[in-house]
Amino acid sequence: MTTGSENDCVVVSSEILIEQNSGPSARELAAAGLTGYFGALTRKALAEYQKTEGIKPAVGYFGPVTERT
Repeated sequence: MTTGSENDCVVVSSEILIEQNSGPSARELAAAGLTGYFGALTRKALAEYQKTEGIKPAVGYFGPVTERT
């Protein structure tokens, strides 16, 4: 998933990011609600999560490396 994606997978990913609460962007994402749109805020929250998991580079795009965590 990348910026602009819009589907149920984004909703599920956002739920996980909110649940993990890895930083301020995750809290902002929770406040914004589950829209199903992968925008800048979702990307920032995902990058925060990737940093906490040691995924490099932590750029906020969801792919095979993030799926394994």
